[in-house]
Amino acid sequence: MVVLKNAGRKSFPTKQKNSGKLGHCDLQKLMALLFLFSSFKSIAQTNNDEDWRLGFMAGTTLYYSNMPLGIHAAGALNVIKPHILHNNNLTFRAQLSYGNLSASYYSPLGQALQKFNAQALELALLTEYDILSLERMGFTPYLVAGVGLANYSSNSGYNINNKGTPQKSTINLPIGIGFKIRLTDELFVQMEYLHRLSYPEPINGLQKDAWGQAMIGLNFPFPRQQKEILKCWKG
Repeated sequence: MVVLKNAGRKSFPTKQKNSGKLGHCDLQKLMALLFLFSSFKSIAQTNNDEDWRLGFMAGTTLYYSNMPLGIHAAGALNVIKPHILHNNNLTFRAQLSYGNLSASYYSPLGQALQKFNAQALELALLTEYDILSLERMGFTPYLVAGVGLANYSSNSGYNINNKGTPQKSTINLPIGIGFKIRLTDELFVQMEYLHRLSYPEPINGLQKDAWGQAMIGLNFPFPRQQKEILKCWKG
């Protein structure tokens, strides 16, 4: 006869105490999260070209009228979004530009027969189309067009022999051509000429006129990205 020890005692399943160590399922979950995070991070790093960028440009403003060509300094600030509409050749750009529109016509005796002077401040929404692949070739010519609103002002007032009523603002149709060069993975140089067709009336209030800007500048990732890079350098 076999006697079973502890036969009179009831046995219950015992719960394992959490010793603070990761279980097999927890480890799998952690590994999956790490994999997703690393994948997202690598995608974000490879998509730097699709992030918003800043651009600064400087050059000359050209004022066209029946008077001699007026040439003055110009500058522009750009906020840039590459690869819009999932197209690597399309770039959106919001541009704030400034230039001086000035020209004078003098008689052979040196008398100013006709004179116009105004400062132009324009906000334009532009689209660029790269003819080549900037990422693959490292350079590309491009076409640019859009719509803008320009405001004209002058500290000394308008003066065209006291005739005509110069415009205070016009709707512009900027069109132009340019050339981009990729200096580094982060830094591009951009050269362009952007011509403005203004409506509804001539800017100087007398005869048909127009203006454009020939400029060169740099564009680079938004400062937020630069701060993240600095953090990585500092560890």
